[in-house]
Amino acid sequence: MCSTGSSSSSSPIGIHQATPGQFVQLPHGVPPALLPGSTLPPRVIQISSPGGWERFVENLIEVRPHITVGGKLDVRKLNPIAAKYDITYQEPS
Repeated sequence: MCSTGSSSSSSPIGIHQATPGQFVQLPHGVPPALLPGSTLPPRVIQISSPGGWERFVENLIEVRPHITVGGKLDVRKLNPIAAKYDITYQEPS
């Protein structure tokens, strides 16, 4: 749910804009992209089901210095960690 600002989500099924009070569904197995949709940074609440994603985020915070290049996440370094949680991020070609 978007609580302030706006957020755009993009997936193979379309582009959706969420403003305060609106929800965006991120279907399982469909690679989404969440992007700021306004100059005011969006604040969002994410509810993941089934649970477990929060453990991935905790692990990500711990290893972030080892998987970033120039302040940005390196997907190739991120995927081996994400795989422990059955998560795969698309790598650039």
